[in-house]
Amino acid sequence: MATRKPAAKSVKKPAPKKTGAVKKAAPKKTAPKKAAPKKAAPKKAVAAKAAPKKKTVAAKAAPKKSAAPKTEASVVLHVKLSDGAFGATADYREADALDAKVRERLEQTGAGRRDRASCGGGFYDFTYVGPSRDALLDAVSAVFAEADVPDESFLE
Repeated sequence: MATRKPAAKSVKKPAPKKTGAVKKAAPKKTAPKKAAPKKAAPKKAVAAKAAPKKKTVAAKAAPKKSAAPKTEASVVLHVKLSDGAFGATADYREADALDAKVRERLEQTGAGRRDRASCGGGFYDFTYVGPSRDALLDAVSAVFAEADVPDESFLE
C-alpha cells in the first residue's frame, strides 16, 4: 500500500495593525465606457424583392374568375316578438320553428338558403338569399301563409 504524504498546511499572513489614521483609497482609473452598439432594426419582409415564383403550365391553363360579385336576391321575414325589444324564450322557439319550415321548403325547391338571423326592435328577422327573388318569395310566403305567425309579422 502506498503511503500518503501529509497535505501542506496553509499559512495565514498576519493582518496589518490598525492605527488611528485612516488612509483614503486612491480613486481607480477606469477606461471611459464605450457606447453600447445600436441594435439594428429588424428587417421587414419586402414582397417586391422576393424572387418571383415560376409559373407552371397548370397555372396558365386555369380560367380566370370574374371579379364581379355574384348577385343574389333576398327576402326578409320579420317575426313580431311579444315585447318591443328582444322578446321572450317562447318567441324564439316559435320563430325558430317557422325558420326551420322555411329552410326545409327552400331546400326542397332549391330556391335559396338562409343568410342570417338577427333580433332587436321587437322583431326576429330572418334573411333568405337565392338567385331569384320570385322563387324565394313563393317558397317563403307559402310557409308564412300556412303558419300561425304573430300579428304585425311581415315579409319584405
